[in-house]
Amino acid sequence: MRLYSKYRVAHCWIVESDPPVVEVCELERKKYTLKARYAEAGNAESRLFPGLIIPLAELAR
Repeated sequence: MRLYSKYRVAHCWIVESDPPVVEVCELERKKYTLKARYAEAGNAESRLFPGLIIPLAELAR
């Protein structure tokens, strides 16, 4: 994530498929801060992309 920080990528998602986990991070003062963590059940969403919903159960397939 240092490379993303270097180029000022303001928002990133870290996605794991087994078990299904999505972490939403935002760049603040040259470091990423975890803003949301979605795990195993339910849906991942982002305030930057209204209407985008990722069902976590789909990641495990």
